[in-house]
Amino acid sequence: MNMEKILEFFSVIQSPKTRKSYKHGIKVFEEFLKKPIESLIGTEDQGRKIEQFYVYLKNKGYTQNSCRNLVNGAIQYLKFYKVPLTYRKSLGIYRTEIQQEIGNLFH
Repeated sequence: MNMEKILEFFSVIQSPKTRKSYKHGIKVFEEFLKKPIESLIGTEDQGRKIEQFYVYLKNKGYTQNSCRNLVNGAIQYLKFYKVPLTYRKSLGIYRTEIQQEIGNLFH
């Protein structure tokens, strides 16, 4: 990780829990990429990499909500640096699943 860019990104996130979540997601994303997230800045395939990461997580058995949380750190980092992201909404990256037992409490 380029610590200067990462520190700048995290310096504007007020919630310590959000920072922790984003940090973990970026770490897992970089392990998937096998290179620092900064390497996507200025390239044209950022959205494709986000899609591939999401599918990779799903194939590894992560739940929908875990996939969303892990991918979100990378997405927010790239958006912070004004990297234009285009990814297929049909993948459901930002879909939240509510467990049936919890969902019944609201009916």
